Amino acid sequence: MGTTTRFLYIPPTGLLAAVGVLIALAGCATKGPAVFDDEEFTSTNTYSHSFPGSGATVCEAARRALLSQGYIISESKPTFVKGGKNFQRSRDSHAELEFTVVCAVDSAGSNATTIFANAVRQSYSLKKSSNSASVGVGVLGSLSVPFGLSDDAMVKVGAQTIVSKKFYDQFFASVETYVDTSEIDPVDAPSDKPAPVSPDLATPAETKSETLRAEALKPAVPPGNPANLQYTEPPPLTKHPMQIDLHFLIVNDSVPMRHVVMHLLKELGYRKISEAVDGAMALRACKNAKLVGAPVDFIITDCDMPVMNGLDLIRAIRASADSAELPILMVTPQASRDNILAAAEAGTDGYIVRPFNANALERKLESILAAKGSAR
Repeated sequence: MGTTTRFLYIPPTGLLAAVGVLIALAGCATKGPAVFDDEEFTSTNTYSHSFPGSGATVCEAARRALLSQGYIISESKPTFVKGGKNFQRSRDSHAELEFTVVCAVDSAGSNATTIFANAVRQSYSLKKSSNSASVGVGVLGSLSVPFGLSDDAMVKVGAQTIVSKKFYDQFFASVETYVDTSEIDPVDAPSDKPAPVSPDLATPAETKSETLRAEALKPAVPPGNPANLQYTEPPPLTKHPMQIDLHFLIVNDSVPMRHVVMHLLKELGYRKISEAVDGAMALRACKNAKLVGAPVDFIITDCDMPVMNGLDLIRAIRASADSAELPILMVTPQASRDNILAAAEAGTDGYIVRPFNANALERKLESILAAKGSAR
């Protein structure tokens, strides 16, 4: 008897479907990367910033900064602040921004404090559900009246830490405007005081940097005076009308900080003020101002900026014959030796440490203008 061989016929569509099922099962077996795989504990200043002052003073400034933006403070301590703000994007979605600030003194005996900030966005969505039931009415026989119950509620659907550096930079700039400078001892803020340089060994840039540092650390207001030293308030300065007409250019990538400097200049009587967000824009602003017959007379620039920072801006201005003698004041959050030496080598005329008040800014401007021969 012969052997009969039978073949099972599978249509092409069935074969493709089987292959698809196998691929899908293989995909299910493959695990995707965890969302925190990219988390690295690298050196970053996105969530932290150092300010002169005690922990209580700096934390109070942070509390006021949050209040100024509509945050509701839920907890406030000398070294800790927590607040929140609500956002209603649509009828079915809701978000809450929870902001936490921790203030830590940099070191024992230091008059500088570092803020560690963290903002978390909590997302909520409307969950709709309904229940139906019926009520029997005996006197009407078997008649029943159906009715429904709604059980809608906001349900938390996610939470995410805000990682935008710009977001935190704007917060830190707002904090600076509220730091009480009256208690700050300029000798201790910041605390990284460099060793003095011997006049015989100092280079011209180092000598200028020591002068700039001494100027930057002069008290804007009488300090606590623990040594009972005599403090004499200098007489008020009088500005010539030509100085009031000076055209200032404020260069800073932080909108709040530009507004702070502009407010102080207006408080001092200056009205011709322009703005730029980085060094490249500042160079274009100087060129355009000269073309329209209103040249820039004084530049107040930040150090750390995108595109072109303050040091590169100063070098570019000094390299041009048309602007080589233009007065420049650099604003910085720290009066470290390296920063001041770099600014002196670049060619800045003065150096002022944030935060500062109108009196400190006025003294600095007058000193630079006198040295430049612009004061009359």
